[in-house]
Amino acid sequence: MPGSGLEIRVLGRFEVVIDGRPVEISSGRLCVLLATLAMSAGEVVSAERLSAALWAGRPPAQERRGLQTAISRLRGLLGAAAVARGAGGYALRCRREQIDALRFAELVATAPGDEGERIRLSQAHSLWRGTPFQGVYSAHLVKFELPRLTEAYLALLDRRADFDIADGRYAEAAADLRLACSEQPLRETTWARWILALARSGRREEALHRYEEISARMADQLGADPGPELRAARAELLSAAEPDLISTSRGAAVPRQLPADIARLVGRGEELVQMDGALAGSVPTEPTIVVLHGTGGVGKTALAVKWAHQSARWFPDGQVYIDLRGHVLGAQPRTAVEALDLLLRGFGFDGNLVSSDLDGLSALWRTVLATRDVLVILDDARDADHLRPLLPDRGGGMVVVTGRSRLRSLSGRVERISLDRLTSVASEELLARNLEAEGLSWSAAAIAELAELCDGLPLALAIASERAVRNPSASQDELFERLREEPHRLDALEIGDDPLASVRAVLTASYDVLDSESARTYRLLGSYPGAELGVAAAAELTGTTRATVRRLLGRLEDLHLVRQREPDRYTMHDLVRIHALEQSTTRSGRG
Repeated sequence: MPGSGLEIRVLGRFEVVIDGRPVEISSGRLCVLLATLAMSAGEVVSAERLSAALWAGRPPAQERRGLQTAISRLRGLLGAAAVARGAGGYALRCRREQIDALRFAELVATAPGDEGERIRLSQAHSLWRGTPFQGVYSAHLVKFELPRLTEAYLALLDRRADFDIADGRYAEAAADLRLACSEQPLRETTWARWILALARSGRREEALHRYEEISARMADQLGADPGPELRAARAELLSAAEPDLISTSRGAAVPRQLPADIARLVGRGEELVQMDGALAGSVPTEPTIVVLHGTGGVGKTALAVKWAHQSARWFPDGQVYIDLRGHVLGAQPRTAVEALDLLLRGFGFDGNLVSSDLDGLSALWRTVLATRDVLVILDDARDADHLRPLLPDRGGGMVVVTGRSRLRSLSGRVERISLDRLTSVASEELLARNLEAEGLSWSAAAIAELAELCDGLPLALAIASERAVRNPSASQDELFERLREEPHRLDALEIGDDPLASVRAVLTASYDVLDSESARTYRLLGSYPGAELGVAAAAELTGTTRATVRRLLGRLEDLHLVRQREPDRYTMHDLVRIHALEQSTTRSGRG
């Protein structure tokens, strides 16, 4: 891969190293450009965003030429292939681990309680050399990147302090936390740990003084009372107890049900930031609902799980996960009663002691969440009716829903985030990482073609990678031959009989929820010879009126089976079109 010997360090003074040798970048503007590209390594950064970073809202008259000149100069320093042009912008072609800040973020995002957490936190701490972006003068980076890195570092200090306190190293923890509190005078989680470390090292009087100090500061500057962690620390001071730092004071079980963290998630940086924004904008007494919607196999569950692991510390009363099985070929969706029973068991409720009817279970579930900060992931919802009994009506937690539909009829504080296919750069990066992890090295041209044949769909990319890994002795030509022939492409993108490892099965599950009119329209669109069609052409193709076909196309668009590129102009992704054409010959009996 281009840039394989490149290292970019932004955690502290900005440094660039190629093949072990430092590279001097004397231009401040090039430093800003490279740092901005590095924070999204492997992903296309739009020209507008790069211009905003370079010129802080005051671009030159020849803005486009100025950006192109800066890119050309940067290529001269790093190598022509290191910066690639993508759709609407540019991408730094290197692995995320070659950027210290991205490697740092991945290490800090390790799941709490994971066996290797302490080691990863230590590795992350060793990467931190001081305030990020020293020597890079960019208001854009200070505004958008510095706060996230600083927050990750402070979370790292909190978690390392938890280990020190659990191991009885109270004095060491207190010393580190004292410095952190001086830099973050209103960060409750860090103050709570400092107070606990002081108390357990025998300095209870000082701990009480610190509690009064932070309480007064919060009242003066925020007009707020201490939060749950500070109150728990004070309760320990007064009772001389030593409760577990992550336990809840309410006496109920604290579920930690998240699936395993996602090792390789690429191309979803903007969506992760959107989810962070939803959390930052939440109201303490009103639950926030985030709906991740997109076509089957686009990676909604992976994104939800990755973000949940990164954000688990903000939900001290638990993280729960349930697969609603809304789109599993050959299986019925999980009923609301079944889902509520499982969710309540996660909080320690015995199924024999609670109501077995939907209204009773839903009321108990809302009561459980009303006074708790809980993260709830409801994976693969069929529709809004499927969800409503599972949603809280108050409380400070957050609900993340994944589904193929936009779930437009949900009301309240709902933030919808649409997931599209991966860009070519991100697709190639994912394939390269999957193959390299198994010791395979393919040419850039082969990886690029495979990414294109997989249509940027993460599920297809994962299956293609697995096929290459399972039979490394087979020639690449054998895999490409099957993928290049459209009638057989979906055959090549499945593994065994597992419906979760089959692009065809995933798309068929979406097709099966369509009404007969929408299903017929879907099949006819698969046979349309053009790359896109307008409403008039769609009406003629289906033999309906424009009003009717708009409604049918809207239904398909809601499930991400078609895409409206511009008003009244629709297109299908290649794999969806191939599937639709299959249905026209094998399942036309639906009408």
